[in-house]
Amino acid sequence: MENEKQAPRLDVKSAVSKINNLIFYNTGNFLSVKSNTDTNFYPFYAVTNENLGYFADLNIAGKDALTVTGSGDHALNLAFFGAKSVETFDINHLTFLAFDLKKNAILHLSRKEFIEFYSAPLFRKDLYNKVAPFLKPQTRAVFDVIVSTRGAIRECVSEASFCSEYVVRNNPYMASNETYKEMQTRLKNLKSPIISRRCPVNKLGDMFAPKDVVVLSNILHYCLNNSYDSADYNFNSREKNVGFLKSMSGVLKTGGLVSLLYMFHGNSNDERKLKEILKINVRPLEVTNSREKMPKTCKVLVASKEDFPELE
Repeated sequence: MENEKQAPRLDVKSAVSKINNLIFYNTGNFLSVKSNTDTNFYPFYAVTNENLGYFADLNIAGKDALTVTGSGDHALNLAFFGAKSVETFDINHLTFLAFDLKKNAILHLSRKEFIEFYSAPLFRKDLYNKVAPFLKPQTRAVFDVIVSTRGAIRECVSEASFCSEYVVRNNPYMASNETYKEMQTRLKNLKSPIISRRCPVNKLGDMFAPKDVVVLSNILHYCLNNSYDSADYNFNSREKNVGFLKSMSGVLKTGGLVSLLYMFHGNSNDERKLKEILKINVRPLEVTNSREKMPKTCKVLVASKEDFPELE
């Protein structure tokens, strides 16, 4: 048997450059709102480092929901808890491709294989080969490079998600073989596909129809503390604060609920800023269904549309 022709091996720097070019070349797949300073991708989270057990207390069933794309786990758990529709947003092109990979991994791998695929070392080649034929062309082009150039994983995946325990512990849909099968069924039977759009948090009202439930993960921690590379996403002026408030007012239905901030250690400084700077009447989510699953140190801050200040 003749040896298959092998693609030339890439060093990490060349691999990352190729990934950047692949993403940049075909960004037309995603509706996009660009910032003044734009980047093709940042490292993405392979698995959420937030415990999403609290979704059991968001009253999601039958609702229209919007969430940050991130690891894809927020969107998957929204679907798992019965959201009528799910859409996602992010400023990182790579998250959309990673989400395509994760959805197809669920559909085409067993629960045991899925856990192995998302545990260190990430993206085992034999398991990737089972999923690859079902990926969108751009997803496959990028992840072919990531998987074949092992060092590229460290450049493309956030180290904060390199924890095998997160796969099961943080995701209700991974709790058992039964919940995993239910997740597979929900993905197969979605009445409308999960739509992802490239959009910053301060433009959501321009890009999305009003939702019943919006999940912002811990984005606002970085916005409030001026931690983003792009000044567009840092809330350090009244103009930017008002832009965010208008965005939320536009994207929430009357009576809609937004999970504003997931706090790993109950950081009261972020809570104070939300109340004093943004004038949002935030409150901790009352955890009842998820009490036993949520770490005691964590706090989730929520607000309804009516809790936002009136804007002139």
